[in-house]
Amino acid sequence: MYSRKITRIDCLLKRVQEIDTGDYNKKFSESSINDLPRELKALFLNLNKMSENIDNCIRERTEELNQINAALKLQLNLEKTIAKVSRSIVKEDCCIDDTINNALQEIGNLLDVDQGFIFQYTADGLDIIISHVWLDEGVKGYFKAPKKMKTEDFAWWLAKMHKVECIYFSSPEELPADAINEIKLIVSIDCKATVAIPLVFKDSFMGFVAFGSTKPKKWEEEQVLLLNLFGEIIAGTLNRQYTMLALEASEARSKAYLKAIPESIFWLDKEGNFLDVKDSPVYTLSIPVSQYPGKNLKDILSVELTQRFLIEINQALANNRVRTFEYKHTKGDKEVFEEARVIRISGNEIMLVIRDITVKKEAHARLLISGEALLKTRQELTVDFIMSTIAHEIKQPLNVIKVILTSTLYLYNKGMIIDTPVLINDIQSVLKQTERINQLINSTASLFHSRKKVAEPVHLGKILESTIQLSAYHIEKLNISVATNLARDIPAIVGNYQHFEQLFINLLENSFAALSNHNIKDKIISIVCRTENNSVIVDFRDNGPGINNNQLEKIFDPFFTTKLENQNRGIGLAIVQSIVRNYNGKISASNAINGGAVFQIHFRIANMNEECIHEYYVS
Repeated sequence: MYSRKITRIDCLLKRVQEIDTGDYNKKFSESSINDLPRELKALFLNLNKMSENIDNCIRERTEELNQINAALKLQLNLEKTIAKVSRSIVKEDCCIDDTINNALQEIGNLLDVDQGFIFQYTADGLDIIISHVWLDEGVKGYFKAPKKMKTEDFAWWLAKMHKVECIYFSSPEELPADAINEIKLIVSIDCKATVAIPLVFKDSFMGFVAFGSTKPKKWEEEQVLLLNLFGEIIAGTLNRQYTMLALEASEARSKAYLKAIPESIFWLDKEGNFLDVKDSPVYTLSIPVSQYPGKNLKDILSVELTQRFLIEINQALANNRVRTFEYKHTKGDKEVFEEARVIRISGNEIMLVIRDITVKKEAHARLLISGEALLKTRQELTVDFIMSTIAHEIKQPLNVIKVILTSTLYLYNKGMIIDTPVLINDIQSVLKQTERINQLINSTASLFHSRKKVAEPVHLGKILESTIQLSAYHIEKLNISVATNLARDIPAIVGNYQHFEQLFINLLENSFAALSNHNIKDKIISIVCRTENNSVIVDFRDNGPGINNNQLEKIFDPFFTTKLENQNRGIGLAIVQSIVRNYNGKISASNAINGGAVFQIHFRIANMNEECIHEYYVS
């Protein structure tokens, strides 16, 4: 469109320039006109005046046409430059930053300005930075604009930009009073005429591109419209740069992760064919990892293990969930344990991550042995505690029985007749007291009689009730209130009844010791048993003095104690932690906001269908 207009104007200018009035002026000189009759003389003088007016009109029109022609040529060149910039930017092998800086220079030269900038938001959105800048040679020496500025200092300007409105003016005096900070910045860099175009990509405001001049300049609407197109190209380019940088960073992290982890990683299809492998110094199964591609699971594993892998692979593909399992096999002349994680990559492809857990298994076995040793030691140390409870609990019903039998024997020796209802009532009282003794003996038997130490479904609520009953003497002696919230529908967990009894006795004894030396009127122990996220959680707290913050990290260390030397040997909480860890649980210690110690224990809810569960829990 601009090319056709320019051609037409050029033709018109050429025709105007061909008009030459010189011969006419020569032919009708002043002397020849004076010789003419008066009527003709007046006519020719009028013609001369008209000729001068025509010359002036032609010169004005010519100047106007030249200006229009120059503006159209600028618009055409601006279009060509923007198209060139667009072609340069879309090239995949281009350096985006260099291309943008070159584009600022080319557009700036065409617009006859001496400054070009791109402003972008920082990641937190609190600042704007100059990410790209072009300066003409004449302004490089004294340009001192800050590279980073607070967004709150340019509220008026950025509000316009967010509304996708262009800002352009010939002088900063044209800006409103609300733009006082913007005016100060523009004046500080000796900028007069300025145009700013918002950078928006998919309704997301990224910043703006601006051009400025140290001399006044009038901006044409057509130029601003074309610069809007330039702004759209730059916004898309910057978004592409963000995406490329994010991908590069993600790729670098992934490569570093794959390089750092010692696990062997394989890619397989659903039939068990190896597609690729991550080379690793760790060799798994029976051959080096470099020999896996092109082989099938059945070429490497036993028939039983191959079937196990294929089942897990197909379940991972069907459910799109990570499958984790452990297995044991022979590598050379050594028996090893390994863990496999199956991760779905696509509809028919999975990633298999294998790591050797033999050392972990051996450490776990040693931990179980040491846990048993600690339990045995603790049981020996708590004999006095349990015996005092038994002695007190048995003494009361025995005293009742003694009184009844002594009274009965006394009446008999005196020859007095005892009424049958009274005798029956005494017998029932004796039976009741003997049943109480029997229950007490049954409750305490687990602490002294060996039972088969294997994992089994146990209900923590019942164990807690039994433990509290065992501790009744000390609870009464220390005048402690025990508040419990033991839900009846708590699912079972996998563990050993005796171990959990020992765990809760140790926690109770810890609270007894804390509360016995704490001067407080109402001494309270609170026990809550609940479920959350497939776990059974026990909250065990008291309103004692709590735990010093600098001792929280050491509280479970063996032989660490905050009590007097003759009161405690410092292994009670170490045994608690050992029992919890033996059953893959978690325990934490903290202080309550209103005072007192808090112990929180997490155990996984039992899965009765889980295979090889004894491998994890047998102690």
